[in-house]
Amino acid sequence: GSVMTSDNYKAFAYVTTNVIYISLIEDEIASDNPQVLKSHDNDLKNLFANIHRLYTDHLLNPFASPNSKITSKRFDLGVIHLADKFNGR
Repeated sequence: GSVMTSDNYKAFAYVTTNVIYISLIEDEIASDNPQVLKSHDNDLKNLFANIHRLYTDHLLNPFASPNSKITSKRFDLGVIHLADKFNGR
């Protein structure tokens, strides 16, 4: 959920059951329409859940180390695809 709001940005965080933090900072959406904001929140939840799924898939690789930097092209491309989809590209 939302963890911080400023004049121009809004920060969100997602915490998994095994205490992995995923964060996102975006430009503040300019809408007072509650339905638009609710839809945006649902889209954020889906984005975080899909990134979590990519992370889990990465960890299932027997060559992946849970405590090291992720250097997987598949993971990177998956996150880029999800971000583009979230941004309507």
